Amino acid sequence: MAKRDDRQLEFPLGEAPKLRVIQGLGQKQQEPLASRDAVTRVLIEAGADLLLRRISSERAEAIEREVDEILELFDRWTTTASSSPCCSASSTPSSS
Repeated sequence: MAKRDDRQLEFPLGEAPKLRVIQGLGQKQQEPLASRDAVTRVLIEAGADLLLRRISSERAEAIEREVDEILELFDRWTTTASSSPCCSASSTPSSS
């Protein structure tokens, strides 16, 4: 049977990791809703806020309605852009 080593692992103390404080002023900056991903993030954040009881269910429903409207606009724009001969596929909104 192998001998068991009960010594604690030791790591050399080097420089402490450099951390910095990011000043956010307590408010999240509003991101422009320029892509489907940005709109989806808003919906996910609203769901998290609802679960954490930071917003009411009525407010969450209002946000969901607005997100649905915005996604519908993206769908209409994509359909229009893809059927228009002047627009190329590279001009459609990115999903990243």
